[in-house]
Amino acid sequence: MAFDGIDTPETNPAGGIESRDYLRSRLSDNATVRLNPIEKNRYGRTVAEIFLGESFINAELVREGHAWHYQRYSGNCPNRREIALWQLALLERALKTRRLDPPIAEFLLIPIQTH
Repeated sequence: MAFDGIDTPETNPAGGIESRDYLRSRLSDNATVRLNPIEKNRYGRTVAEIFLGESFINAELVREGHAWHYQRYSGNCPNRREIALWQLALLERALKTRRLDPPIAEFLLIPIQTH
């Protein structure tokens, strides 16, 4: 399974373990998880929006800094706007505090050419 509209770090790069542990902390043995399957990706995985109760987990992971909006692959995501808004909120917070916490920092920064 893959999250629709977002990308999360793998377990080896910085932040991967933290992202995994955050998601695990949100799940319990009696958690009601609802999947909204969108498509199959090129690896045969189901790409889905994931809901835990009323929480949209894809957007929550972005909001908490454990994932980032993957705009290139969010076209089919019905709730991509919510994901994008949380991404913008993270960037705004980074600009205000002049701090962008890893692990997502390298994925959010876009090089700007001044010439």
